[in-house]
Amino acid sequence: MAIKRVAKTEFDKCNPARHPIMAKLTTEESWFKDDSGYVIGTVLLDKTDNDRTWVALGREERGSFRAVEMNASHIDQDIAEKALLAKMTELESSGAKVFPQGD
Repeated sequence: MAIKRVAKTEFDKCNPARHPIMAKLTTEESWFKDDSGYVIGTVLLDKTDNDRTWVALGREERGSFRAVEMNASHIDQDIAEKALLAKMTELESSGAKVFPQGD
């Protein structure tokens, strides 16, 4: 299995959950998807302090993609992407197909 960079349009086809306030505070810069279709991720520019945040999303019980892991305060986009890919690889390697949200 592999994780690949994808276009925003392909990422959006997964219908990821997005909090409305995030559109005001951040700009999505890069998007990723695993071959299995269980994990996706994005790197965002935080407009308030000009650093990067990454978010790994997994399918929850109802099949929607929601945040599973995230990390902030990366100065460089490349570093944020490498950290996101490492986390996505870890999540993919776990064999989990569902990431319960507890709600």
